[in-house]
Parts: sequence; C-alpha cells; structure tokens
Amino acid sequence: MHLPASIDDDWARAVSEGVTRGSPAALESLYRARSAQLYRLIQSRTKRDDAFVLDCVHDAWIRVVRHVPRCPTLDALDRWLTRAALSAAIDRLRTDAARDRREGSSVSMPPAPATENEYVRALVRELAHLTDDDRDILRLRYRSGLSLDAMARTLGLGAKAVEMRVRRALARLRERMEQEHDEAAHD
Repeated sequence: MHLPASIDDDWARAVSEGVTRGSPAALESLYRARSAQLYRLIQSRTKRDDAFVLDCVHDAWIRVVRHVPRCPTLDALDRWLTRAALSAAIDRLRTDAARDRREGSSVSMPPAPATENEYVRALVRELAHLTDDDRDILRLRYRSGLSLDAMARTLGLGAKAVEMRVRRALARLRERMEQEHDEAAHD
C-alpha cells in the first residue's frame, strides 16, 4: 500500500470533494493516507484493546463515507477526521457502557440460605417450580453465559425484550426463594 505522492491542501480539496461525490479512488487515497493516523489517535485516547480500536476506526470510516465535507485545506480535513474518529470512539464507549449497565443490572440474586449447599439445593428446588420459559431464559443467561445481545439474536427478540424476560424470571425465582426462606424461618 503506498501513500499518495503529495499530501497537501490541493490533495485535501480533491480527496474530500471526491469522497463527497462517491469516488472509490478518492476514498482509497484518503484511507491510505490517514487510516494509521486514526488508529493511533483512537488507541492513544481510549487505551483499549486492538479489537475495540479497530471497531472504532471502522465506525469512523463509515462516518467519513457518509458525511465528509468538502475541506479547503489539509488542516481542515485532518480536524474533521479527528472529530469523526473521536465521536465514533465516544459513541462506542457509551454503547458498551449502556450494555454493561443493562446486563449488570439484571443480575440480582435471591436471599441466600445459611450455607452454600443449602442455597444450591433451595435454588434447584425452586427452579423446578418455575415455568419452562422462565427456566429456559435463565439457563441461557446463567448456565450458557450468553449476553443479552446474544440471547436476543438466538431467540429472535430485541435486547430489551430479553432483558425484561430475564428480570421477570429472576423476580419470580426471588419471590419463590423468599417465600421458602420465610416459611423455613417460621418453622
């Protein structure tokens, strides 16, 4: 892969104009000249792993293809590319944080009996009393260890719908566990 012969204001004008018009050659020229720079920028700012950085760079290039303005100077083009790359990284960080909050918040456990063995026996006993649907959704989430997004793809549902099913199944399990705990305490 070689860089364009001259990277200057004329090149920036021509390449931004070309990408705006949908020219594959202009996009390739811009990509060759600036892809490594965008990668290093996102890597240095986010301090995340290679897979994350590559995803952000990919998102940034999608923004470039869709929205690059006609830039009169190389400096203007580089500033716009920097904003596009950092915005892509921020959006991905926000999306990841929201997913982590959503998935983390659905993990609350029912009250625990005195010992771990008692807890496991009580949990198995109460799981048997849940509906097949509740057992299946909890099995996918906790035994198979699937994320909510993976479960959504598997079940053909939206992530929010899966999250609500998990929450409801956990609430029913928690209610049964509390009920058993209360009954055992009164005996």
